[in-house]
Amino acid sequence: MEESMRRRVEPLTKLVIAPNPQPGFGQPDFAPLQRVLDREVTRIWQQHQLDLHDLSIMADGLVGTKSFTIDRMVRYLSQAEPEGASSASKSGLLAIDLGGGSIVVSAGLNGQHRTVVLPTREELSEAFLNRDCPEIHRWTSEPVSRQEADQFLCNALLQPRRVPETLRELALTQAKARVDLRKALRECSHHTPWFGYDPEKGLAGHFEPIVASGAVLTQTSNPAQALLILLDSLQPWGIATFVLDQHHILPMFGLIGAIEPILPVQVLNSEAFLNLGCVINAVSAAPEGESVITVGVKPETGKSYTVNVLKGTLRRLVIPPGQAVVLDLDPKPKTDVGFGGKGQGGRIRVVSGVLGVVIDARGRPLKLAEDDDARIDQLNRWMWSVGN
Repeated sequence: MEESMRRRVEPLTKLVIAPNPQPGFGQPDFAPLQRVLDREVTRIWQQHQLDLHDLSIMADGLVGTKSFTIDRMVRYLSQAEPEGASSASKSGLLAIDLGGGSIVVSAGLNGQHRTVVLPTREELSEAFLNRDCPEIHRWTSEPVSRQEADQFLCNALLQPRRVPETLRELALTQAKARVDLRKALRECSHHTPWFGYDPEKGLAGHFEPIVASGAVLTQTSNPAQALLILLDSLQPWGIATFVLDQHHILPMFGLIGAIEPILPVQVLNSEAFLNLGCVINAVSAAPEGESVITVGVKPETGKSYTVNVLKGTLRRLVIPPGQAVVLDLDPKPKTDVGFGGKGQGGRIRVVSGVLGVVIDARGRPLKLAEDDDARIDQLNRWMWSVGN
């Protein structure tokens, strides 16, 4: 069939033969087809950008799109099971890239994987409708008017790589990142039932770790800002470790891994990636201000202590980065911390990140105050709880 198709089609247009995406009945494998499509995309780019063609020659042809290389890494790393892990305790890997022109969400779990690319730039005619303006205004931690938020969105369309120059622009940029990421997560969930994301409930799927990159996250003045953007957007359940790809190297390992498969695993365990911290999400139906979980903290060095966390709050445990700590989690009957149901606790050993260990007891979904002043105070209080 290949020879026949070449003879008939190639005189009319360019033909690319790709592997069968379903080599066995009911067993689709799109990875070979993705490689073919990725090569075609980069070939078209090189035709229009001569500099890219020259760089490709210097790199010995080791070139690929960011979304494809991230997908390859997630697919590879999500299939690596920790020693002694059971199938029931196996978790997936989630990678997020908040780029200037697009957002990439790539998830892998139990041999399944999905990558979604969502452009963050709209067509000019659509942008001036500013459908996201009310939601972005809601998540802005500085006192800005709807008109200022509307003007910011128009400027962001015309100058997508503009660096925020004021606190208001920074707050609007980070609010927009939250809204854009939530849209990408909804898109991923729409095509991927096992992903476990619901806009009203948050991310129920267990992904460990969650690796994030992108200028909006890596160029924040405080790592707490990056963590809060991710927490407010994902609203995860259970326990998760957040890792920041501060040098944007995860996509490069998607290329290098084809040559040196063990290298990406070695680098992931190095200081090239910044461990933001372990987050314990205590989701409870208890009323605001009521105690939802008691945490016993046993560090490697120093005295043990106990922390009581109230509903509606964020609590940061200040533990030196890189230090292992044992946590005894004792949730109240209405509280779920990811140990199999409400009221079920246990003991875990985690490694502290730059923000120590964070306990998120704000509930699901997150509820923002209706009054502008109260909402701004609420957003800033969350930031101070994690960053100081």
